[in-house]
Amino acid sequence: MEKRSKNRLVVVTVIILGLLAILLYSATRGGNNLSYFKTVTEINNDSTLIGKSVRVGGKVIPKTIVKSGTKATFKITDSKNQITVTYNGALPATFADNIQVIAEGTYKKKGLVEAESLVTKCPSKYENQPIVTK
Repeated sequence: MEKRSKNRLVVVTVIILGLLAILLYSATRGGNNLSYFKTVTEINNDSTLIGKSVRVGGKVIPKTIVKSGTKATFKITDSKNQITVTYNGALPATFADNIQVIAEGTYKKKGLVEAESLVTKCPSKYENQPIVTK
């Protein structure tokens, strides 16, 4: 085998192994944080999560949002249980009562998550409406 061909083979092999390593990392560690979250009931029923980083999703319970400066406290539910979320920072523009949210932060104690980030699901008025033909 020619020296030039051998060098190309080594470079291609290293690139392929690097890409496989990135994919494996994404599938095992990084990928878990992209979309997975626990329900309120799962969080409340697992005391081993206290003091750990969590992602919890639920619907904002109406009339529970209390704002004080940049800090907001509110409750979310999964229709079975509820949990209090505290968040310090700018709230997403679509944040409101009855909106689905994912709060990422620390599970401080049973029933309380101190969020570092909030993601809201856009309300249905922003979703595509069916096209009616006559």
